[in-house]
Amino acid sequence: MTETAAPFAAARVTDNVIGTVGQPAPGSSIRISDEGELQVKGPNVFRGYHNLPEKTAEAFTADGWLRTGDLAEIDDEGRIIITGRIKDIIITAGGKNVSPIPLEEEIAKCPIVEHCVVVGDQRPFIGALVTLDPESLAIWLPAHGLSTETPVDRLATNAAVREEIQQYVDKANATVSRAESVRKFAVLDTQFTQENKCLTPSLKWCARLSTACSPMRSTAKSITASGEPPFPNLIKLIMEEAPRRSSSIFVGKHLPIPPRGTTAHLGGDFTVSINVTIWTYLLKLPLV
Repeated sequence: MTETAAPFAAARVTDNVIGTVGQPAPGSSIRISDEGELQVKGPNVFRGYHNLPEKTAEAFTADGWLRTGDLAEIDDEGRIIITGRIKDIIITAGGKNVSPIPLEEEIAKCPIVEHCVVVGDQRPFIGALVTLDPESLAIWLPAHGLSTETPVDRLATNAAVREEIQQYVDKANATVSRAESVRKFAVLDTQFTQENKCLTPSLKWCARLSTACSPMRSTAKSITASGEPPFPNLIKLIMEEAPRRSSSIFVGKHLPIPPRGTTAHLGGDFTVSINVTIWTYLLKLPLV
């Protein structure tokens, strides 16, 4: 970044570890804030913006460290691993902070995926919008018994296509907690372009498709609206899955929480109550 007189860290020829940007230059210091932001200090860090004291104050911490705006980790050898940007952080309706870039990068490894954008800001669940790569499809489709003439809108709902992508969604989800995982994804029948306002001139997502990209906005909203069935159906699901025992038991299942204090009386001794503290439904089964 220009505020560090260009390079601040570099990978050495004898210590070039994939996934890192190397170690800081001699005489420089790095740290990770409580929010996960990479902050730097050193002789090559600028003093401030010319005649812009307020902007300069925003760029530095109270104790003089430059805020890079990058989310990062530091390994045991002092190498920097960039994991995202603070401005890209998604905050779900439940208050969970999710860094979308690692998820997007993992899903985009799918050979038939051209772009992947993770969405879910202020929504109940995390979702992903995926576009297909025409060049890769030309090879992949015949290998899976599908015609290269198949319209994109049909491919978007094709079971084989979705199964292929789901493998990479599962790999991405394996790296994060359930609250951060992609619950649903939608395969779009269009591409991200500047013309439909999904890409900026520098080919970045337009505000993560939250406002500018009208063709994708409704899809993003629908796939992040609910990641699990409604509460009554969940009760039925637990009831059907729970084994019949010879004594009262409690079956815990991590699921979205209904409103505080919710209790469902199913008749007889069947009662479902909500333990808000551990986000778990507790189902008490009767003696049988």
